[in-house]
Amino acid sequence: MQASLNHYCLSIPSVDHQVGQEAARYLDTLTKPKGSLGRLEAIAVQLATITGQVKPRVSPPGIIVFAADHGVAEEGVSAYPQEVTAQMVRNFLQGGAAINVFARQIGALLEVVDVGVAQPLEASGLVSRKVRYGTANFLKEPAMSQEEAVAAIEAGIERAEALIKRGIKSLIVGEMGIGNTTASSAMLAAAKHRIPVIADGFICTVAALLAVKLCPRVSDVLLAGHRSQEPGHQVALSLLDKEPLLDLGMRLGEGSGAAVAFPLVEAACRMIGEMATFQEAGVTEGGER
Repeated sequence: MQASLNHYCLSIPSVDHQVGQEAARYLDTLTKPKGSLGRLEAIAVQLATITGQVKPRVSPPGIIVFAADHGVAEEGVSAYPQEVTAQMVRNFLQGGAAINVFARQIGALLEVVDVGVAQPLEASGLVSRKVRYGTANFLKEPAMSQEEAVAAIEAGIERAEALIKRGIKSLIVGEMGIGNTTASSAMLAAAKHRIPVIADGFICTVAALLAVKLCPRVSDVLLAGHRSQEPGHQVALSLLDKEPLLDLGMRLGEGSGAAVAFPLVEAACRMIGEMATFQEAGVTEGGER
């Protein structure tokens, strides 16, 4: 397995810094004072670097919510009983969760994947890639075997590849329960295809750290959607050297913070893609204040 994963990581291309430089120069020709759109300009340059396009696109976005349970829940570490995971998966499939609302708002393709929910689940629209019925309690034994970890990684790559084939131009990865291994491998797949990834909160940012550990090039395609209220999230963001787009005091998960941040990423794309240059608009360059 390690050889196979190493081969996959080696297939991930570097981002195109030359195109990023071209995008930065192009931004300075638009009808605005240089740098006046602040971080939106930096986002546009990063997206150009990722995609290899001076005028990048991030729509339609794709959202994958990976659902799984962790055996450490038996230690009473969660405010909610473990059966809530299965109940929330059904809520996702019925369209009633926060991530459903935000996905509809931004026109995202949404997929819900059962990687390790502790209960049997069969429902219309659910993608089943169950590795096991919840992990073991890692305080007492390894949470997963190596074979199970491999299966989770493969599931994440497969589902991200499937959405990419359906035409998504950016990826938001969310979780319900604990699904870090799978979430991190879906980031890997996005990096291979030069697809920007908008990271969500604490759990998904830790997953992003794992992906970057596996393949440092993944960091180049990551944007931090928001800063959650989880104390460890700032630590994870600092380790990734990422500044989040939003800080709204959110801590829900599901990919919700990243979905709320998506319109800012879309705005950066539209700014560089649709604004007129000074020459096109017949405006004297440097005359605007």
